[in-house]
Amino acid sequence: MLESIVILLVIVGVLLMILSFEWESLMLSSVTFVIWMGLSIGIHQIEIPYTAIQSDDTIVTGVQQIENLYMYGWLFLGLAIIMFLYIISLAFEMYKGKEKRIM
Repeated sequence: MLESIVILLVIVGVLLMILSFEWESLMLSSVTFVIWMGLSIGIHQIEIPYTAIQSDDTIVTGVQQIENLYMYGWLFLGLAIIMFLYIISLAFEMYKGKEKRIM
């Protein structure tokens, strides 16, 4: 369940990132920044539940923890830094008086 949420958040993050660059939107950029930061923090440990049937017909349930996804954390952190720098550049353009979309 959690791995499908991570995949869904990555897809939503990429779509919002593309839309924020296309529309030059400060709000979409901020939401995308939060998504990338949340993914970079939350990817370090993902729990995957499992159910197994042993040879004596007993059912065993448990949780497998994946803890070796730290390289994706750095990738998501890099994307968050890119979005943060983009938010700063949009904010400076708005303070200069150029008309940009907030939404």
